[in-house]
Amino acid sequence: GTGTLTFSGVSTNTYSGATTVSAGTLTLGAANKISDSSTLVVSNNATFNLGGNNETVASIATSTTSDTAASITLGSATLTSGGATDTTFAGVVSGTGAMVKTGTGTLTLSGANTYSGSTTISVGTLALGTAAERISNSSAVTIADGATFNLASFNETVASISGAGSITLSTTGSTNNTLTLAGDATTTFSGVISDSASASGSIVKRGSGTLTLSGANTYDGSTTVSAGTLAVGRSGGSVPDRSAVSVAGGATFDIGGNNEEVGSISGPKGGICSSGTPSTIDVNWGSGGPVGCNTEDFMTYWTGYIQAPATSVTFSWTSDDGFYLSMNDQALSDWQEQGGEANGGNGNGTITGLVAGAWYPFEIWHHERWSSAVVQLFWEYSGQSRVKVPAERFSLDGVTANTGVRFAAKNEYWDVSGSNRVALSASDPQIVLGSGVLTSGGNNSSTEFGGVISGSSGSVIKVGSGALTLSGANTYSGATTISNSGGTLKVSGTLGSGSYGGAVTLGSSTTLEFASSSNQTLTGAIADVSGVSSGYGELRLTGASTLTL
Repeated sequence: GTGTLTFSGVSTNTYSGATTVSAGTLTLGAANKISDSSTLVVSNNATFNLGGNNETVASIATSTTSDTAASITLGSATLTSGGATDTTFAGVVSGTGAMVKTGTGTLTLSGANTYSGSTTISVGTLALGTAAERISNSSAVTIADGATFNLASFNETVASISGAGSITLSTTGSTNNTLTLAGDATTTFSGVISDSASASGSIVKRGSGTLTLSGANTYDGSTTVSAGTLAVGRSGGSVPDRSAVSVAGGATFDIGGNNEEVGSISGPKGGICSSGTPSTIDVNWGSGGPVGCNTEDFMTYWTGYIQAPATSVTFSWTSDDGFYLSMNDQALSDWQEQGGEANGGNGNGTITGLVAGAWYPFEIWHHERWSSAVVQLFWEYSGQSRVKVPAERFSLDGVTANTGVRFAAKNEYWDVSGSNRVALSASDPQIVLGSGVLTSGGNNSSTEFGGVISGSSGSVIKVGSGALTLSGANTYSGATTISNSGGTLKVSGTLGSGSYGGAVTLGSSTTLEFASSSNQTLTGAIADVSGVSSGYGELRLTGASTLTL
C-alpha cells in the first residue's frame, strides 16, 4: 500500500529474511531496527526512510535494475550495507547522511544519488553503473585497505579521496574517463589508482586543499592540478611516468623531496592576455566554453598524440581563418600570414607510412580574427569515408600560449565530440621539489611550464626527444640534467635568482638554451654525463642577456 509503516520499539527485529518495500514508505523510529543479515529491497516509487536513525543491513538493492524511482532517505543518519552478495541499487539515495559499504560483495550504484555525507568503502567493491556522476560532488570517499572503488569508465566528481584501498578508473574495452576531486579538504590516498590496458583514466585536482598521493599509481591518463596542491608522498613517485601533468595558475605540484618522473609538465606563466585583466582561459573540447579576454584576435596551440587508425590517413578541416596541422613531425597543411592576418579556407593533407593503432605526436595551430570560431577536424582512410576525428583518438598533453596572444570573449572550441578540458589561469602555478628529483619528458612531447620550480636541493632531469621550456623565475638549487638524447631544455625565464649554483649536465645530442632577457650566472660545473667538463651537448645563448659561466 501507499501508506507509511514505522518500525519502532525498544527491541531490534531478529528475522533474517529480506526486507522488501514494494510500495509506500518504511520508516525507522529508532536505530538498528532491521537485522544486520536482512537484505533491503526497494521497488519503484517506494521509499525506505531511516528517519535520522543509523541502520545496518546485509545489502541494498532495487527490485529490478530499472527501478530508478526507488528511494532511500538518510536524513542525517548513516546506512551501512554489508554481505557477500553482489547487488545493484538503481534508485536515489538522498539526505545529509553517509553511506558505508561492508562485506565482500559488490554494490553498484546506478542512480543519480544526492546524499552529501561521506562514502566509506570498508570491504568489497563499490562500483558505478549506467552513467557518470552517481555520487554527490560533496561526498568525501574513503577506501580502506583491500577495498575497491570502481568507476567502471564513468566520469565521477567527489569531494576527496582518502585511504589505502584501490581505485579503478576504467575497465577493459571501455572509454577514457576522469575522476575529479572538487573539495577543499586536505587528504592522503596511499592506495593504487589504475586503469585498463585499453582505456586511459585521468585525475583532476580542484579545490583549495592538498591531496597527497603516496601509492604506486599506474593510470595512463593526464594529471591536472587546477587548484590547491597535489603532493607526492612516495620516494619513487606517485604520478605515473606516462602521465602528462598540467599545473594551472595558482596551483602547486609538490613532490616533497621525492623523485618523480612524469610524461610531461606544462602550465602557464601569469596572465597570458596581452590586454585587459588576466583571467581564466577554459578550452572545452566539444561543447564550447568561456574564454577570458575581451578581444577579437587570438591564437591557440595544442600539442599531444593522435592514434593512427590505418597506415595512410587523409585529414581535412574547416576553419574560417588560419589552421595548421602537423603529425609525426610532418606538416599536413600550409598557411601564410599576410598583413597580420592568417589566410582562411579549408585544407587537406595525407600522411602515409603509419602503423595502425600506434600513437604519433601532433600539433595544431589555429588563428581566429573574429570573436568566436568552430573548427572541425575530419579524416578518411581505407574502408572509412570522411568522418569527424573521434575524441578518444586524441591524447592532449597541454596547451601552450605565448605571452601577447589574445583570446576571444566568446566561445572558441575544437569540435571533436569529446569533453577533455584544459584550464589555464592567471596567476603562477608552482612546483615544489624540496630535495626531490623531477623527471619530465618521457612521452617525447614539447611543453612549456611558466610557473616557479622551487626547492632547497631539488633537481630537474629532462628526458625524451621533445623540448621543455622553463619560462618562470625558478629558484630550485639542485642539479639540472639533460639525459642522453634528451632533447632541448630552453630557459626563457631563469634557473635561479641571478645566480644558479647547481651542476649542469648535458647528455649527447642535447641542447641547453638560454633565451631570457634576464642575466644569468652559472657558478656550478657544466659537464657531460660522464663528468667531463663542457659536456658533449650544446650550450646556446639566444636571448638579449648576459650568461656568465
